[in-house]
Amino acid sequence: MKDFTITKVSWHTKQEGAIRNSHKEIADYFFALINFLQKNSLTTRHLASNESEIGEDFEIRASDLTEEGLKVIKAGMAKWLKRFNGRPMKQSDMVVLEKALQKVREANNK
Repeated sequence: MKDFTITKVSWHTKQEGAIRNSHKEIADYFFALINFLQKNSLTTRHLASNESEIGEDFEIRASDLTEEGLKVIKAGMAKWLKRFNGRPMKQSDMVVLEKALQKVREANNK
């Protein structure tokens, strides 16, 4: 598999008209995603322990995710992001990604 960047902090802070313009909000979004991925064993390495580890150059790459993790991102990340369009991120609001994970795991068990 060819490695590629899935998302990067600077993509959200440097783009004109960024919806989430504070680094704190973006770090919260990244950490919510990272925490979900790590808790569900969807990463190939430890990405971060808290928001303070998420700097401007922080990124999530395809190689950071297991095969299952990449499938979950493809199935649910865009829809999950739409839920937070300009609103504060709640780390507990993972419904969309949880549903994507459930579908991926059900498909893997068939």
